[in-house]
Amino acid sequence: DVWVAGDHIAFHWNGSAWTSFTFPAKVTGLWGGSGTDLWAVGNDVILHYDGTSWTTSWSNSTTTHSNLRSVWALSATDAWAVSGTGVMRWSGTQWNASTSAKGAAVFGRSSNDVWVVSGLDSSYHFDGVNWTKTTLVGNRWGVGVSGVTGGSGASTDVLAVGGNGVLLRKTSSLTTTAGL
Repeated sequence: DVWVAGDHIAFHWNGSAWTSFTFPAKVTGLWGGSGTDLWAVGNDVILHYDGTSWTTSWSNSTTTHSNLRSVWALSATDAWAVSGTGVMRWSGTQWNASTSAKGAAVFGRSSNDVWVVSGLDSSYHFDGVNWTKTTLVGNRWGVGVSGVTGGSGASTDVLAVGGNGVLLRKTSSLTTTAGL
């Protein structure tokens, strides 16, 4: 299973053929936990794929949390979407908005270990109860951070990436290293 998305379209490779899907809005982020649990976000919309079809999970008629940039999901009942104005969390029945964190990308390992990165040196960590703003030291290149991912299993490292090859790594000891 391979998915590629951009603008108003997604392509799915099932191992033998490509299939295309048209979206109602421009898509800027895509996350898949399995072939029956995919999420897409974009301009004022959050979409979910259940293995058969894409449905609108949330759409925005105001400017709150518009231009969603990234999505990450633990499951079909626990998903996160982020924009420059805040973060939204799917409870399985509704999206709940918060302005405690905002950014360009979201990643997590569990519902009590979620990271959002934003800008030159900011990141936010959700511990299951509260968001805490932290600083990504070492970004001496002045390039905005636009992506985040992390290790799996026992690793607690978080990697933030940006333009011009900027890579910031926050280790389990909470130190940050940088490199090109």
